[in-house]
Order: sequence, then structure tokens, then C-alpha cells
Amino acid sequence: MKNSAAVGIIGGGISGASAAYFLTKLGVNDIVIFEKSYLSSGSTGRCGGGIRQQWTTPANVKLAMRSVHHFERYEEELDFGFDYVQKGYLLLAFTDKEKAAFAKTVEMQKSLGLKVDLVTKEDAKEIVPHLNTSELVAASFCPTDGLGNPFLATYGYIERVKEKGGTVLNHTRVTAIERKGGEYLVRTDKGDFTCKYILNAAGPWARDCAEMLGYDIPVKPERHQILVTEPLERMVGPMIIDFYHGFYGSQEKKGGFVMGEGDPSEPESYKVSSHWKFIESIARKFTYLFPGFRDVKILRQWAGSYCVSPDAQPILGPISDNDPNYMLSVGYSGHGFMLAPATGEAVAEWIVHGKPRTMDISHLTMERIRKGDFDQEHNVV
Repeated sequence: MKNSAAVGIIGGGISGASAAYFLTKLGVNDIVIFEKSYLSSGSTGRCGGGIRQQWTTPANVKLAMRSVHHFERYEEELDFGFDYVQKGYLLLAFTDKEKAAFAKTVEMQKSLGLKVDLVTKEDAKEIVPHLNTSELVAASFCPTDGLGNPFLATYGYIERVKEKGGTVLNHTRVTAIERKGGEYLVRTDKGDFTCKYILNAAGPWARDCAEMLGYDIPVKPERHQILVTEPLERMVGPMIIDFYHGFYGSQEKKGGFVMGEGDPSEPESYKVSSHWKFIESIARKFTYLFPGFRDVKILRQWAGSYCVSPDAQPILGPISDNDPNYMLSVGYSGHGFMLAPATGEAVAEWIVHGKPRTMDISHLTMERIRKGDFDQEHNVV
């Protein structure tokens, strides 16, 4: 078994896979990915598949727009499909205060080049005829937002990485990381490896991974639950987000409604179990927004972990100025899939060139957290 690599990536989800792919595009093929279970077994494989550009911070908008640029070219470039569709996101506002915030955010998004509009409740009803708009005040709509299959997107990246000589070690748990001269010694339950660079893309376990070298990164795991209903005929195109009630939902390729909610009472934990309280809560929200679907049957429910950062924006780049070869791609706060192409590209450029060249993401490093100088992302559910 190969026991050394130029770059060791911890985590076989979309963030690590994307970074590995863009490293190969820059000529770095000596890559090993350590995955404690199997590809997409963590947060990536448990997400709702949304790809959204409507954010409240310019940093997240820019990353999302860059990711959509890559997603739109993904199938042609990688010769691999991931069920990508662009049917938009409809964000709902139920108060005048929320409408005013939407208006301000849409203005910022448009200034960055995003095609997005603040629309009336009548417009929202035209976009989604089955939606209950009786108490709606306004909405925002971006037609280039969309959906994709996170499993397939990850596998597509990994297939191209393996073709270039990269190695994927599934069911390989990293147990310790040590410094060894100018490299890192990565200890696993399958043997030891030396790597010049480490990329921590471990999702909910990112903090544990950083602690192996004595670092404390301010991210935490948080359970979020989700379910899917029986298939119905296609009736709803865009993803619906309701921040006021704490709901998101879309109709997936086979016709089932995939939906989840934000639960402010959810404590920090690694739990990915499900409970009945979630079903009761999400059923109330769903049937309020879509009263005509009260009799739809639930097929299954599950849960996954957000890796939550203090400002709900990713933490990227070197973990410390004194340790520039230990890189981070963590803290996505539930949005890793939709931002992964852009952040993977940026992290790969950071490793190869010493800084990102496509986009300036220097304001998304650990330094902003240490200084407490950051913008809070509010469009999180």
C-alpha cells in the first residue's frame, strides 16, 4: 500500500473530493484521501441536494456563483452527470421586516451580478401555484439556483482523481497526526502515511482532526433532520425556503418531496438519529405551505450533521501562519455541497500557488475568527 503523498485529504465528502479534483487540474496527482467510512457517508450524503446563490454575505454569494459556474459545466467537463437541474429557489418573506431585509440583500446580490428579483406574493403564486400565499408579503427568486445529487457529484470528482493516480482509502480512520520534519505523519488504523500537505475536510469531525495537532478551531457538529415523501406527479419546480417558520423543501427527480427544518433547540452533538418530534413539526410547516398535500405519505426520514462555524461561512486556507501546509476546508454550516466547487478550486490554488488566484478568499481564513472580524450569514435554515 502506498504510504506517502504530496497531499493527504481527510474526509471523503464533496469538499475533499472537489479539492482533490482541482489539484489534479493543477498538476498535483500524488493525493491520498482518508475516509473513515465510505465516500459521501457523512454530511454530503445526508444533505437535501440544494444549490443556492441567495446569501446575505457577499463572500457566500461569490462562492456560490463560482460554484454554479462549475456545476453548469460539470457534466461536459467530467463526462459524468449528477442530475443537475436549475429550477430556482423561492425564498419566502412573511413580515414587512423580512421583506425589507430581502430587498436589501437582493440589491447586494444584483450588484455582484446575480440574476435575482424581489417578487410579489402574486408572482410567487405563479411560480409555485400550489403554495399557500395567504400570509405571504413578498419573496425573492433566483432562476439559476437548483438541485443536484451530492453522491454522484462526489463520485464524478473521485473518478477523475483516481484516473490521474490519486488514491482513495475507504474505511480508513485517521487516529493521529504528528509533525515529522517538514512533513506530517498521518497515523491510521491501516498504517502510517507521510504527507507534505494536509487538508482537513472532515466535516462534523473537523474539530477533532485539528485537535490531533493541538489546534482549536471554532466549529461544532449539529444534527439536522430531513425526510422524503412518496412520489407524486411533478408540481413544484424550485426549492422553497421559509426562514420565518424554519422550513426548506423541494420536489426531487422521482417526485418525492424532500424537506427539512431548522431547530434552534438542537444541541451540539454527533447524533444522526431521527425522532418523532421532527415529523410532527415538519408536517405542520409543510401542510401550512402546501395544504393540498395533507394526505401525502412519508417514506423515510434521516439526519445529518452541519459543521457550524461562528458566522455560518466556511473557514478556508492555512490553519495558522506558522503552519501553512495544514489547510482547512470546514465550517460550511450545512452548505458544503453547494459551495464545494469554488472552495475546492480555491484551496487547490492555495496549495499549489501559495494563494488563491481565481477568487480572493483571504477574508475567510481562521484569522477572521481570531480577530472576531466577520459578517454573519443569516440565510441559514
